[in-house]
Amino acid sequence: MSEFLDLAESDKIVSPYHAYSPSGTVHAKVVFVNYGREVDYNALGALGVNVSGCVVLVRKGEGLSRGGVVKIAESKGALAVLLYAEDGRVSGGVERGTVMRGVGDPLSPGWAGVEGGERLGLEDSEVLERFPKIPSLPLSFGNADVILGSLGGRTVPPEWRDSGGRSRVLRTGPGPAKVNFTYQVGCFVCLFVCLFDECFECSMLECCTDRML
Repeated sequence: MSEFLDLAESDKIVSPYHAYSPSGTVHAKVVFVNYGREVDYNALGALGVNVSGCVVLVRKGEGLSRGGVVKIAESKGALAVLLYAEDGRVSGGVERGTVMRGVGDPLSPGWAGVEGGERLGLEDSEVLERFPKIPSLPLSFGNADVILGSLGGRTVPPEWRDSGGRSRVLRTGPGPAKVNFTYQVGCFVCLFVCLFDECFECSMLECCTDRML
């Protein structure tokens, strides 16, 4: 399908990933949740759309951090998050970033992380609370737009369509588009999008990144 942008075609592109995203494999229908705010999930609920057991597609904006987007999606029962940005002129670019909540060294929250200083353990509840429990991945605008164009289900609220963005926002899902993606920390990203029983490779890249603390 020609609309999909094969990120693996160029050796100049840095692999897409979210720092501190956990590894995971998900095969599920997609639901568009606008900016991923509580008000957006409330709007979906009013339409009878439930994101539990689905992958949510989110457009970045309205002041909500990546970590905030993933945290809310977790609380709604989503299995994974695909996040794209509408800004910029290049539809094949992705916007990387962290999904860790808060700032600074998670092992020394609120004090300097100096050699020999006090540090929390990796299993400390205060540390674990800062990391997401579901995988997430940045997506290019071009690929996100193809998924959006394949969604069925309920018509999105008028204010979602009239937001001034570039996306062809028409339906909420879930489905019929499904995604099958695997993210292995330090190894690779593999994302396939299945439309009407046909699957198209969206990206398959070595990440060569690690969730280092």
